Amino acid sequence: MMLAREQLIAATGCSQDAADIYGPHLNAACAAFGINTPARMAAFLAQIGHESGAFRYVREIADGSAYEGRKDLGNTEPGDGKRYRGRGLIQLTGRANAREMSGLLGPYGAPNFEQNPEELESPKWACFSAAAFWSSRGCSTLADAGNFEAITRRINGGLNGQEDRLARWERSKRALAVAAPTPAPTPAPAPAEPRSSKMPPFLIPALTAIMQVVPELAKKWGNSEPSAVATRNVAAVTSVVDVVKTALGASNEQDMVEKLASPEAVATAREAVQGIWWQIDASGVDAARKQDAVFTAPGGAKFWMSPAFYISILLMAFPAMLAVDVFYVHPEQYGTEIRTQIVTALLAVIMVVSGYWLGTSASSARKTELAASKE
Repeated sequence: MMLAREQLIAATGCSQDAADIYGPHLNAACAAFGINTPARMAAFLAQIGHESGAFRYVREIADGSAYEGRKDLGNTEPGDGKRYRGRGLIQLTGRANAREMSGLLGPYGAPNFEQNPEELESPKWACFSAAAFWSSRGCSTLADAGNFEAITRRINGGLNGQEDRLARWERSKRALAVAAPTPAPTPAPAPAEPRSSKMPPFLIPALTAIMQVVPELAKKWGNSEPSAVATRNVAAVTSVVDVVKTALGASNEQDMVEKLASPEAVATAREAVQGIWWQIDASGVDAARKQDAVFTAPGGAKFWMSPAFYISILLMAFPAMLAVDVFYVHPEQYGTEIRTQIVTALLAVIMVVSGYWLGTSASSARKTELAASKE
């Protein structure tokens, strides 16, 4: 079975560029290792799509220090954890696996991965190592039987990320016509969300790196663990990662994490986060203040040119005119209870308007504080 470019994109959600880079090598690798039916390929694409974040990276974002001294991975020499961190589309990890892969792919002209583990990041060997690992663990037979859980355990050693893997499996099966999707009942209309409510797993290490260099984020989110923050604030986390990635000119999350090792990049990242500070987990009032920031920031346009200023005047004008009528023009027409209600309403309007403008001043002060903390 040959995988078309459009099928690869539909099955994995990868970019067109990634499909062009990896597609030919995937077809060659799958042909070489018997991943040659829709059922096998759907399960295979789901697993490597999860491991690589839809082909976004071929080297594990974490530095691999957690694997140091792991004899079950063959990491017996100092520095093996970092040297043999996950690589390739299936995130091959450990000295022992690198050695094994050299033997499996030797007939295809592969280099010695134990001596040069970085070679596993090249498009060809990233694909071939994934297919060879899959084949060596008997995953095609499990795919024929539809035993996706057993496949995950053989690849991962557990069921980490199983929800995402299953979702990708369903997507791959639809793209490759393995099975027709079961019609679902029409749900009740609901407001559309600008971003997925599920956190892609590869964003959590990226957020971890950002929170280490922008401690203000940790303070805002209550010094929570990055995974907990990600669960509660999917849209905010995605915005933070995207803006830092763009500011650093990073091609993906892995590239962004590596660039953050530079002091210059750290300063750029802090400035980028500062620029969207009031978009991070912002309420409606915060969003309004952000729009109004150009009129309230020091040295900016005059505040009386702000649309919010005129809205505030209108909000204050009507209850003020009513108060004048109650106490000075026609006081005899209003009883004590009505007067009390009118005064209460007037005070409420004053509190709302004052709260907005005082909050806007606090916003400007906070931006100044963040800028000063970078110096």
